[in-house]
Amino acid sequence: MFEVGLRQLEVAERFRISQSVVMRLWTRYRGTGSVCRRRGQGRGRCTTVGDDRFLTLNARRNPNIAATSLLRELRNASEARPSVRTVRNRLHGVGLRSQRPLQRVPLT
Repeated sequence: MFEVGLRQLEVAERFRISQSVVMRLWTRYRGTGSVCRRRGQGRGRCTTVGDDRFLTLNARRNPNIAATSLLRELRNASEARPSVRTVRNRLHGVGLRSQRPLQRVPLT
């Protein structure tokens, strides 16, 4: 957009984003030739791809298992030490939600 003569403010208004975002992207584009983020930026993950697969497989095999039980199994099988919240986040990331057995009143 800058190459065709538009100003920062005009570009920001056209895409409905702030002017600071336009400037940050333009600076990144001039420096690297791309506006994509570089790999490796951000905080690292405490679980590996294998740990995530382990959690997914065990949750699919036993849909009623609690996240705390999955965490215990992962800690026995791996060196990873994630929190219960991390286990839930990994399961939500692959589309798995907690399932509880249905509680019913006995008919007798």
